[in-house]
Amino acid sequence: MGGGGPYDTDAWGAQNISTVRIDAPVGGLRNRLIAGVDLSYQSNDKTFFFYTLPTGITARNLIPRNLITPDARMPAGYRVFAPTPANIANTTATLTSVVTTAAESTDDGVFFTDRLWLSQAWSVIGSLRLDKYRVQYDSVTVAAASATLKSKSDLTNPRVSLVYEPNESQTWYASWGRSANPQGTGAVASATALAVATKDLEPEVNQTWEAGAKVSVAQGRLGLTGSIFQVKKDNALQTDPSTGFIQAQSGERQRIRGVELGATGRITRAWSVNAAYAYIDAEIRESFSNCTVPAASPTGAPTNVVCAVGVTAAIPVLNTVAVGRQVTFTPKHSASFWTTYDLKAVVPGLSVGGGVSYQSRVYLGYTAVSSSYAARSTLVASKIAQAPESYSVDALVEYRVRNVRLALNANNLTDRLNYSQVFGNRGVPAPGRSVVFSLSAAF
Repeated sequence: MGGGGPYDTDAWGAQNISTVRIDAPVGGLRNRLIAGVDLSYQSNDKTFFFYTLPTGITARNLIPRNLITPDARMPAGYRVFAPTPANIANTTATLTSVVTTAAESTDDGVFFTDRLWLSQAWSVIGSLRLDKYRVQYDSVTVAAASATLKSKSDLTNPRVSLVYEPNESQTWYASWGRSANPQGTGAVASATALAVATKDLEPEVNQTWEAGAKVSVAQGRLGLTGSIFQVKKDNALQTDPSTGFIQAQSGERQRIRGVELGATGRITRAWSVNAAYAYIDAEIRESFSNCTVPAASPTGAPTNVVCAVGVTAAIPVLNTVAVGRQVTFTPKHSASFWTTYDLKAVVPGLSVGGGVSYQSRVYLGYTAVSSSYAARSTLVASKIAQAPESYSVDALVEYRVRNVRLALNANNLTDRLNYSQVFGNRGVPAPGRSVVFSLSAAF
């Protein structure tokens, strides 16, 4: 009774990646060059269907349902149909409903990666990728009105790293890189319309600074990793060259700073560990994702400015409800620890393990009261959605004999309510306490 109607889709794609590697000295220094091409094509055609409504019902959410003794069957008069201008009365379709879409994209890319050893310990790595991305989305409504949206992006993504390897057990590095995501990539993946506000924008650009190390200890049995990083994500803005006012934008400006630590390997011959921790300070620096017509427009403000799909405003408004908050779907703290111990000294083939995983709360969205946009200086939050922190304690008993493995996994031993997925303003509960027995054999 909720969500969209069914659809028929026909999607396919093809990709070819070809590379060449050249190991040849440059100026007497060791050098390795990898170059290649990456060519791809995607196509997605869809036909959408809608529902007829029972007699006397004007909307799907008005269909009566018995919550005490629910009936899983479709109510009388509620069925799927293909809409035409002549049969859409008392249905979920309108003359402007989209019935067919055709989307296709091409990406022509070339890439180069070169590593030059300045000495036995010091080396420099530089890479460059160039892409020509094109996407087109065609749609037809019930009234046979057609529309075409196109997005073109020429991407240049460089990266450079300085690497120091004093011996086989240590690697230290510092790197900078830029990556770009073109507008309209979702048109082929989901065959949804390119937003009018974003179809002509420049790609969103990410700049990453990172420094870290990988070190082996305990005679190489245990590997330690650590890194610090900062990512700046800028979604491109369109401005009126005559006034400087922002006309449209594709999202938010974000800054992410963090630390990652890890340890993997064996403390003793029988005792192995795998531990990881990440701290991510992801802050929304600027957001115009919610905007409407202010009560009084500044003198000279442009008119008919599109700042969101179907929303026209005299001037976009800074969403102060979101600015300064954690980037959505990004936990500030996450950690995991897993350890196993081989009990072959007691019972050959027997081992036990256990661990815990943790994730701090995540925010799902920041929504402001529409009427508060008239003030523009301070917005009022109507909804701040979040999923609480989660943790899971797990255990394992494993027994191996020849080529047969028997295992007993116990998950979420505390039976805590966690969420395995979050999206929009929704969360999908993860399984509670569960026990899984498995039997496998290798031949």
